[in-house]
Amino acid sequence: MKFRCLIVEDQVMFLDLLLIALRGIPRLEICRTARTFAEASEALRQERYDIAILDYMLPDGSGLDLARELGRSSPNTVVVMLTAHIQSLLPQQAIAEAGRIRAVVDKVGSLDSLRAEIEAFIRERDPQARTDVHPETSLTRRELEIFRLVGEGLPNKQIAARLFISQRTVESHRKTISRKMGMSGSELVRHAALFVPGSGAS
Repeated sequence: MKFRCLIVEDQVMFLDLLLIALRGIPRLEICRTARTFAEASEALRQERYDIAILDYMLPDGSGLDLARELGRSSPNTVVVMLTAHIQSLLPQQAIAEAGRIRAVVDKVGSLDSLRAEIEAFIRERDPQARTDVHPETSLTRRELEIFRLVGEGLPNKQIAARLFISQRTVESHRKTISRKMGMSGSELVRHAALFVPGSGAS
């Protein structure tokens, strides 16, 4: 099962980095790239995609407008928005109205976040792809800490106390971990136990 992907990014060097970062993802097929709003609109008219990675600021338009266009013409396409701006400064209401935006990824940061979002989406749609995931490459350092503490059988309250963070923060991380790993509940706990230091699995 292949997942068709469109990448819209106007900066050539960053587009090249995106291609390098994403081409190794199993089951992901990068079908087309575009550097302008007009090129992207034409690509959307000609083909259907499972995933659209859209730059927030394009020389002739906005990635949010492309997301809206996708929401009307291809409601099953999942959107990941790229931005050089801090996410909190983006117009949140506009993002909510734009449709199926799965995540907003900071271009200034690591491409690992983008890769993790794409891998998580593929695992959700294709259960067989879950065998490709490994916590040490899919989770952030903090998520991996929490993942291992989950494997020790600690509840959220104890994890929060151990890491000196709030219980709500732990709950938020656990939701992200579940999404990235493609499992939750007792299945996640059993899998996490394999990666507890000393278990021999990590």
